[in-house]
Amino acid sequence: MDPTLVAVAIGPPIASAVWFYRRDREREPLGAVISAFAAGLLVVAAVLFAVGRFAQMDVDLGHPWLHGAYSAFLLAAIPEELAKYLFLRRHIRSRHCDEPMDGMVYGALVSLGFAAVENVLYVLQNGAWSGVFRAFTAVPMHASCGALMGLALARVKLHGPGPGRGVLPALAVPIVIHGLYDWPLLSLGERGEVDGGEALAAFGLSMVVLAWSVRRVRRHSAALRAMQG
Repeated sequence: MDPTLVAVAIGPPIASAVWFYRRDREREPLGAVISAFAAGLLVVAAVLFAVGRFAQMDVDLGHPWLHGAYSAFLLAAIPEELAKYLFLRRHIRSRHCDEPMDGMVYGALVSLGFAAVENVLYVLQNGAWSGVFRAFTAVPMHASCGALMGLALARVKLHGPGPGRGVLPALAVPIVIHGLYDWPLLSLGERGEVDGGEALAAFGLSMVVLAWSVRRVRRHSAALRAMQG
């Protein structure tokens, strides 16, 4: 495997992981950080096992946008975020997760471990350009979904059930973000030949979802960092 391709694939997820790690003034043990990132690597195997049979089914929903929604939510967002949740729970329950910022860090790390493997697969198939493109799109999307999931779980652990806390928001918010991000792009892929306007519109819709999720994560992390002094 070309070392350059590997660097292009895993560099952005690792850089994002370092950013989240450094945002926490009371930093987590390095062993726990590495363990969370490694857990994300296992998420890929779980997702492939869960959706492999469904991905091979010949589903004809009669419209590109309907098929795009099927792929975005049922084959990507739901299984991927559910698998991340199952692997993330152990880190949220650990004694090291003792403040909301920790939840954001562990959630982002698990998601970024997943994104690293996904990047490698894309780069090997499509070349280095796909890794560069995903560094500014799919990687921050995965990181945002994981951070928001971890924050919701950490808050319910520390403060009990309430608005924005618990299993339901921890799963629903990332699934909605992930699905809405993928939907226009996957629908576009179902169209076959498309003109530049359609491609720009689909990409624009996905970027709106991405920008909203990244802004939300930054706002939460800034507030939590300020609380840490």
